[in-house]
Amino acid sequence: MKLINKLIIFFITLLFNKSIIESKYYGVQYQDSFYNILEIGATNKTIFKLDYSHYGDILGKDFKAFEKVVSGVFVDGYFQVEKVFRQLVHPGRQFDYSIDDKFFTIRENTTTIEQLNFESSNNKMMTNVYQTYGDEVPNFQSSWLKKKILDGDAIFTTINNLITASQGVVEADYIWISIPDPIGCAPLKDRCTFPFILTPTYTRDDNRCIKFTGCVRILKNPFCVFDLTSCPAFYKKVSFASGSDACPTTYCDPIF
Repeated sequence: MKLINKLIIFFITLLFNKSIIESKYYGVQYQDSFYNILEIGATNKTIFKLDYSHYGDILGKDFKAFEKVVSGVFVDGYFQVEKVFRQLVHPGRQFDYSIDDKFFTIRENTTTIEQLNFESSNNKMMTNVYQTYGDEVPNFQSSWLKKKILDGDAIFTTINNLITASQGVVEADYIWISIPDPIGCAPLKDRCTFPFILTPTYTRDDNRCIKFTGCVRILKNPFCVFDLTSCPAFYKKVSFASGSDACPTTYCDPIF
């Protein structure tokens, strides 16, 4: 009898509690005092609006439609943002929803590819992932982007809106990564005993966390001080001394 009563309470709660809703994903378009929330996977129409005064700290301002994507649920009529994703720009071209209208992600802690806002029993298992940012952006850290995708911390469109040949091969076109990023990096411990003679060196892992690796004599290799790397628009140059001769390691990172 107790079990029956618990089941009745559960189904009543499920019926009346608006917070028990599966998270959905939406494109965001900034306006002067509000955000248009755009439907993903259908008509690209505005389905509701959010007030800037309540969501400005989370979403920011001055960005184009679909430059940011949010996931969230309605809790008692109030939209609760769970994650914010920021688009990685392809140099020289702009995102076009009329071409890329199917969004995917890797289900967290699995290799299952899911199409956002789309119920399907035919989800594929990812076998490999390809992206072209490493070809278009010099010194781009592709290992970081791949980890974001595999960890379920990214959403993406695919070339021709397809997962290749039903084999789970992802040929990603545009990619949005969860922000803020990086997060959870340990504080740097980089004090060298003789700072006028030695310089600290670093490495960077696939989370983009910089780690101290040791101290190297200053100007051990004077020819390596010249770094001519130029990053395209929407990317910034990040450089630090590394290796046994303290030569700079340089990345072109997204500006956010």
